[in-house]
Amino acid sequence: MSAYIRAHNVLAVVLVGGEGSRLGPLTLYRTKPAVMVGPTMLASFSTSAALNCGIDKVLLASQYLPFSLEAFYAETYGSEFGHYKKIDVIGPHHNRDNATRYKGTADAFYDALQIGAKHQREYVLGLSGDHIYSYDFEKLFSIFPEVYGDDTFIVFTQKVPREEASRFGILETEEGSTKVRKFVEKPSQSELQPGQDEFDASMGIYFAPLRLWQRILEADQQRGREGKSNFDIGGDIIPHMIEEGQINVQVFNFDGFWADVGEPKALYETCRSIFLNRNPDIFGDRMNPIGSVGDPNFYSSNNLSYFTSGKFSLKNSVVNGSIFSPGVEVRNSEVLDSILLGKTERNYLSINNSTVRNAIIDKMCNINQAEIISDDGLVVVARRTIVAKDVKIHAKGNAVVASFTELVDKIHRLEKYIEATGAELYDNFGNKYEFAELVEERARRT
Repeated sequence: MSAYIRAHNVLAVVLVGGEGSRLGPLTLYRTKPAVMVGPTMLASFSTSAALNCGIDKVLLASQYLPFSLEAFYAETYGSEFGHYKKIDVIGPHHNRDNATRYKGTADAFYDALQIGAKHQREYVLGLSGDHIYSYDFEKLFSIFPEVYGDDTFIVFTQKVPREEASRFGILETEEGSTKVRKFVEKPSQSELQPGQDEFDASMGIYFAPLRLWQRILEADQQRGREGKSNFDIGGDIIPHMIEEGQINVQVFNFDGFWADVGEPKALYETCRSIFLNRNPDIFGDRMNPIGSVGDPNFYSSNNLSYFTSGKFSLKNSVVNGSIFSPGVEVRNSEVLDSILLGKTERNYLSINNSTVRNAIIDKMCNINQAEIISDDGLVVVARRTIVAKDVKIHAKGNAVVASFTELVDKIHRLEKYIEATGAELYDNFGNKYEFAELVEERARRT
């Protein structure tokens, strides 16, 4: 047995099909992994980490609204992207006629490996495409055969405090060992070990030999046909492996930077950390580049800081504490503590004679002679929203702004976000609506 694993012998499979309902207005028109983060997309952090450690084949398993994601990869990776290239996007239809959705995360891996097996790699690194992180997976490859052995399924974990444990799959290991003895998906506080402050949380990153993946996933497909599985890695695969006891499940403690950005506030805070405070300095690390559509530009002096990338136009304006993706134009305006997501194709995001504070403005929006402000939360302006002149939206907490038609058409997609954040709802003329009346209006129209 080799003392280490060569990265060229590893296939990376990245799940990029999540709907991201908790990100609400940012995922109405795109899969969660396609949400912009400065000059890049969420999915690119996983892809880049795989490529930077030497992996030369990455499969992106897509599902929900993949068009923005595919366009980004085509533009960013060019000749390396496409069928049988270094990076490839696949979907449920690749293996099953007329299939539009995977039945679960395990089903997505199962489908991907039907294709991935043709690339003759002996190991598979399973990644989630909707987190922000930076890591050198060679740290595991260099010790896996000797420390863990080829009969082992690895679950990457990170310590989380007790109050956050209910958001994750929690693993308990045997005393003095990395061998997993128990797994609970999103446990309640009463299910957690008493007197313990930190817990090992699954990060949605897995590693094992291909033959082991195939064995595990084939068995799960059979259980699914019998109605005994929901085809989920965390909810079904891992608990079954532990209960059955025939496969060695162990944790690998992740010691890099990792952030769960499942809702806008978390995305906002993480972006401020990496782009304004450069903590960590992910985009300043030229040895481990993140695939992006514009070179990063950090501006910082005294109490002024902001980030731009790609084409950015600024005239007669005050900007501070803000992050601008490529394709933003700011004229005669004040933009403070906000994130502006830029353009799609030739359509730019434009801010003119306006004030924007504590906001996330999605692509292709136009704000002219208006105020978009939150005192203690975030205003999220949905894609393609044209805010009428002289509109003043001054929310105390969280808010969503979109056209009335968009609010009505997409109201059920916003439900979880509104429940989680208490966001107020405004149309582009500044009119405020209750969730129930928008639901009623949608029912009336349909």
